[in-house]
Amino acid sequence: MSKTLYASIEHNIVENMETCPAVFIAYANDYLERRQYLVGLRKELDGIGKALKPLSSNKLIQLVERRDLTADGLFETFRDFEYKGRIAAFHFCGHADASSLLLQDRETVSHRAPAEGLFSFIGRQSSLHLVFLNGCYTASHARTLVRNRVPVVIGTGDAVDDRVAARFAIQFYDGLAMGETVEEAYLNAVNYIQTSASEDSLQYRKFHFPESAEIQEDFPFKIYYRDQEALRWRLREHPDPVGELRDIRVNGVQLDIVYEDITELPSDAMVNSCNEQMLMRGGVAAAILHKAGEGILAELKANYRAPLKLGEVAVSSGGQSGARYIYHACMVDFHQLIASASREELANAVKACLTYAEQHRVQHIAFPALGTGVARIRFRNAGDTMVEAIQAFLAKPSDIEKITIALYARSGILQTQLEEFLRAARRRLRDKP
Repeated sequence: MSKTLYASIEHNIVENMETCPAVFIAYANDYLERRQYLVGLRKELDGIGKALKPLSSNKLIQLVERRDLTADGLFETFRDFEYKGRIAAFHFCGHADASSLLLQDRETVSHRAPAEGLFSFIGRQSSLHLVFLNGCYTASHARTLVRNRVPVVIGTGDAVDDRVAARFAIQFYDGLAMGETVEEAYLNAVNYIQTSASEDSLQYRKFHFPESAEIQEDFPFKIYYRDQEALRWRLREHPDPVGELRDIRVNGVQLDIVYEDITELPSDAMVNSCNEQMLMRGGVAAAILHKAGEGILAELKANYRAPLKLGEVAVSSGGQSGARYIYHACMVDFHQLIASASREELANAVKACLTYAEQHRVQHIAFPALGTGVARIRFRNAGDTMVEAIQAFLAKPSDIEKITIALYARSGILQTQLEEFLRAARRRLRDKP
């Protein structure tokens, strides 16, 4: 098989176009006038990103972030082929008034973007269900968007303090991330602000707000909606993820099965799923190679002769990954027309990795969901087989202290598939404690 065809087949298997909803968050600031610069904007986007990270990490949503938003950037993002038709929520924070939003022009220069054209365009985005305009006096824009058939819009009927605005937004998205309806998330954020102490920063998100102006005592954040059904919308369309398994004891050894990126998980040894040529072109293999560096490929080439057999394990140093060792388990053979490891070969690979771990006096070894990428082993089969192999190996005393299986939704992998792995692992642990 040619190298070109080899790469093409692997690429087509591991790459998959995003289909989850996208959340577009953005801000624009005033960098020229010191009194107009808003310190809360960066914190707001950081806080929203942190709230939504569990959903984006598991591909339940795609987070699209634009700092120092320009008019070109706004239009291009909505029309970008990658996101077009998928942006379900748009969040803007920054200076505003009843006739415009402050957007960046270039570098530190900003300008007022007239509302008419801006909100006419946003209102025509049929995928939008939620818009949050977190600046002063955005109620008129919110009403315009609802008339243009955006289901739910949050705006402000008054001037809004910069720090309060950031705290309210973060609380709101925390609620959405936890599965609350848009109405529940809004009301809970309202109650949070009403309960928490005022910080009295007196910095408003309005153009040149006069010091002598009176602020209404009415709560500034308002929710506008097309109908009651729109208020029942949830950002998370999927059910809650199956819970992780932590601190399970198998003959005294700790077993964790968690939603984590294996390359970011501290361990003494990590396991890689490779092909018979020990090449690392896609999925978890490419991620590990990126972390560890190209030197591990030279090690493998020097110490092993390709092709590896299915289920065979090669050993390299951890390179720059932070781990001492990387164990490369052969899960797919392209020379045999993409032959994949059987459940027996998967179990043998797990046991071989654990044997090496004992020989190398490894205390903590981390596995991915072996064989579930290019090798196309079903997630439930992998979950059942890997846990069964670990149980069998640990039937005798071991010096290994901790085993982690890290589940991560890389390209082409869905959260529901990771949940299949966890359910199968739970059943195996329950049936054979």
